[in-house]
Amino acid sequence: MNLKKPLSLIFAYSGLIALRRVIGVRKPTVLMYHKVDKNLFEKHAHLLSKKYNAISLEEFYAYLHDDKKLPKNSVLLTFDDGYLNNYVQAYPGLKKYNVPATMFLTTGFLGKEIFCWYDKAYYLAKHNPIKVTIANKKYDLRYEAEDFLTFVKTKSLDDRDKLLVQLENMLPKKLPIKPPREFIFLTPEQVKRMRPLVDFGGHSITHPILINIPDKLMFEEVEQSVLTVKKFGSIVTSFAYPNGDYNEKVIAAIKKSGVQVAFTTHKARVKQNCDPLLVPRWPINIFDDWRVLDFKLTWGTLLYGKWSPLSFLKWR
Repeated sequence: MNLKKPLSLIFAYSGLIALRRVIGVRKPTVLMYHKVDKNLFEKHAHLLSKKYNAISLEEFYAYLHDDKKLPKNSVLLTFDDGYLNNYVQAYPGLKKYNVPATMFLTTGFLGKEIFCWYDKAYYLAKHNPIKVTIANKKYDLRYEAEDFLTFVKTKSLDDRDKLLVQLENMLPKKLPIKPPREFIFLTPEQVKRMRPLVDFGGHSITHPILINIPDKLMFEEVEQSVLTVKKFGSIVTSFAYPNGDYNEKVIAAIKKSGVQVAFTTHKARVKQNCDPLLVPRWPINIFDDWRVLDFKLTWGTLLYGKWSPLSFLKWR
């Protein structure tokens, strides 16, 4: 049950969102975007510039590492994957309202017009709304595309790639030779143009699920991604776990690669004593309008926190 839009309107018109902002949220919130809609996101950026304190990655790291105090209602924006969408759809709003952000780059796809494995699975499922049986599992891709994608994520590299080939062979609509524009990644030149307003962090080379691949390859995915991103000049070395998945070995690889702050997909505000390699984030959907963002930033944690009676609601 998705009640985020009606709840955001109720809280807005009752004055509770404005009251919460005046009282102030003491712990900073990290927002996690992927792709955005230009018009919706510009309203996000406007709201953040007028009603909140948008902070940079450097300021956020000082809060964690040096016990620096931040203003109430502080927000750090992050974007995962490094799609062209972030330059075309998000950066104009960031620049217009001078809102800093951090983008985590899947470095192996920079400047290349090739499909990421995850986008292959998404494209095939989206363009073939039929029933399939694959790996002894049945999926109705009209309604269960996300379930199929979740299943693919659990597989090793070899099994994952075999599944995708098997799936494409049984479907009428095949992958195009070049990915559509929505699946294209940033170029190094576009990354450089967004500096210094935008910082950049690592997100692996090819976006594997790091806990599902051999240790040596996992370390290379982390280390080489971080080394590539350092060339773009960000002061703080950062990383976001692909799909939010990590274990002790992945964290060890993160440390060995010199990462100072790493981001998960856990939903919470950020305590000052938070482990800097396990920073939680608040997910923002591509279709969330500015009222939903305002609601999430003020009352979201109270309503959907771990012990909330409303935690069963689908809110992402």
